[in-house]
This record gives sequence, structure tokens and C-alpha cells, in this order.
Amino acid sequence: SNREKPLRILFVGRIARMKNIVFFLEVLRDSGISARFDLVGPSDPFDQDYFNQCQQLAAELNSAGLTQVEFH
Repeated sequence: SNREKPLRILFVGRIARMKNIVFFLEVLRDSGISARFDLVGPSDPFDQDYFNQCQQLAAELNSAGLTQVEFH
């Protein structure tokens, strides 16, 4: 097929507000590019709301079908 392979992105680290993952997920959503984004690491135990926000954005991206986001 002539389709380009999706951009592969790997994040390894704590899922924390200071890492600005929500911003990155929003950029992916708004860019319209095909991508696979794997996040490997624990959530911040003191900021579960931020992790929930990341998961919600990831679910939106996954349901749209262009970008696949997976937490490991």
C-alpha cells in the first residue's frame, strides 16, 4: 500500500503534570497526523486527576481512529 506508516512516539517516565502530556495529546489531536503514542510509566500518585485527564484525551484520540494511544 502507498499509505505512510504512522509516526511512532514513545514516552518513558512518570505521567505527571510537569511533563505536559495533556498538551502533547492535544497537539496530536489537532495536527491530524496518523500516529501511535506509547506511554510507559506510572501515574503521579499525588495527582490522579491529571492522569484521568490524559486517559480521557487518549480515549478521544483512539475513538477518532487516526492516532492510537496506549498506556503501559
